[in-house]
Amino acid sequence: MAEAFLNQLPRVGRGILGEEDQRCSICMEDYGTTQSATGIIERAVKLPCNHIMGSECISIWVSSPTKGGSGNNTCPICRRVLFQVSPPPMSPSRAEHMRIHTVLVNRCASLSAQLGLNPKPEINRMARSIANHFHDRVGLEGPENEIHDDRPVHAIAAASVYMASHLLGDARSLQMISSCLDVEEGIIGRAYVVLYGHRFDIIDTQMLALAGMGLGAVDEVLPSVMSY
Repeated sequence: MAEAFLNQLPRVGRGILGEEDQRCSICMEDYGTTQSATGIIERAVKLPCNHIMGSECISIWVSSPTKGGSGNNTCPICRRVLFQVSPPPMSPSRAEHMRIHTVLVNRCASLSAQLGLNPKPEINRMARSIANHFHDRVGLEGPENEIHDDRPVHAIAAASVYMASHLLGDARSLQMISSCLDVEEGIIGRAYVVLYGHRFDIIDTQMLALAGMGLGAVDEVLPSVMSY
C-alpha cells in the first residue's frame, strides 16, 4: 500500500511554491538538492491533506520497517490518514477456526428454531456461547476436519443446545435434538460428556445470573453423564 501511495503523489514545481515552502519541513533541505543523508535528490510532493514535503522524507516516513522505513500511514504534520493499511492475510488455521465458529453459531440457531426454542432466545444465545467457548478453549480443528468434515462440529452444537435447554428450564431430549439433524443420538451424548467435563469453563456466568442462577446450581439442573 505504501509503495502505491508514493507512486501516485503529485510533484510540485519549485516555481509555484512560496518562499517559506522551498525546503522540506522534515529534513530542512532545499527541494531540488541532494539530500545529505541519502544522496537522493529531494523533490517536493503534495500529500492528500495538501501539505508539501520532500519525496525521500515521506518515502522513509511511510515505507515499512522491512524496507528501512518508519511504517507510518499518517501525515507527519497534521496526522491525517494518508492510506488504509491492509490487514495481514489470515492464516489457514485462523481461517478454519473462524469457519467452524460460523458453523457452530448457525447450527445452534437452526436447531433452536427447529426445537421451538425461539420464544426463549436466551437459550439460543447460551448454546452459541457454550459451543464457541468450548471451541476457543479446546478447539475442534484436527485431521478429521482437513476435509471439512463437520459432523463433530454439529455434534458439539447439538450438545450445546441440549445443555443450554436444561440450564435455562426448557429442556429438550437428545432424541428430539438428534431427529433434527443427521447426527446419531449416541454421538451427541458423547459430545455432551465432553462439554460437561468443561462445564465450569464454558458456561457464561453472566447469562446464568440473568436467569437467577449461579455456577453452584449447574450440577443440579444438568443431566448426569453416567449413562452416556
